[in-house]
Order: sequence, then structure tokens, then C-alpha cells
Amino acid sequence: MVREAVVNALIHRDYGIRQGKCQLAVTADTITVRSPGGPLAPITLEQLQTFKAPMLSRNPELHYVFARMDMAEERGLGIKSLRNQAERLGLPLPKYTFEAPYLVLTLYRTPEAAATTLAPEVLESLNQAEQAGWRWMATKGRAKSSRYAKAMRVGDRTARRHLNRFEELGLVRKTGSGPSTEYE
Repeated sequence: MVREAVVNALIHRDYGIRQGKCQLAVTADTITVRSPGGPLAPITLEQLQTFKAPMLSRNPELHYVFARMDMAEERGLGIKSLRNQAERLGLPLPKYTFEAPYLVLTLYRTPEAAATTLAPEVLESLNQAEQAGWRWMATKGRAKSSRYAKAMRVGDRTARRHLNRFEELGLVRKTGSGPSTEYE
């Protein structure tokens, strides 16, 4: 996962931002890769966050060279492999954010890291059951309240209360309505 993240940062960075450098930061909980430049239009941050971004290359010649060295593929599978590896290892899903001028990818090193890396005031506002629920939710990416309730072994009302709390804190967003409501 780290290799994929670093290679993507080098290949897809905006080399027009001459003062910016790709950066790798490692902590006990996370590995963060920063790459100058936002998502290449028409790719959106939301598409990256849901691992559904189409394969476009800001630097196709560089991408081709990395592919020839077997360090990258040119089929659009890289971003999906980040998600698949995290799921396979039971880790929270990687998180994309944009902190101008950097596209930031955070990889979590442990299942607990999704909770421990929350802002202190957010973490303190969650009770133990909600923290456990957040750790689970962070490994799934999206879920209906019924799936959350079953996984956390709580009632439907408690599941909805937890998920609505996560939404209030900006940790998830609600999509759909009625029986098709999901939290992602």
C-alpha cells in the first residue's frame, strides 16, 4: 500500500508547483503521503475518497516509464488496490483530503488508528461504544444502519443514533432515504 501511494504521488503530482515536494510522514498510527496538486480535473476528491476515480494521468510520459519498470500499471487498478488491501488486512480505508496545495493520502497502520487519529475533541465526545462503531465503520467505508446494528450487536435505534452522531461530527455523510439510506 505504501509503495502504491508513493508511486502515485510521484507520477500524478503537479510538477508546475515547483516549490512543492512529495512528502512521506510516518507515525505510530498512520502513513501520510502528500503530493503537490489537487485531483486532475474532471476527477473529484469525492471520487478519490470512494475509490471510484477514472484512470487519468497528469504526467503520461512519466506514468509510462514507471509502468515499464513494473512500478505502476496503466489500467486504473492502483486506487482500487489501496481499498482492497486495507479491507483484506482489516484496516481502516485510506483517506484522501486536499490541504492546498497538497493532495493528502492517509494510510492507517492499525484498526484502532481510525479512532486515535480523530481530533481530540471529537474523540472525547464519543463514548466507548461509538468509538468501537467508528473503528468498524472506518474499515467498511459505507453501511446501512441495519448492517451497523448487526456488526456492533446493538438495536436499530442505537445504530441510527450512533450513525447520526457520526454525521453531526462530519465523520460520515448520509445518502439516500428511507430503506435505502446509507452512511459513507
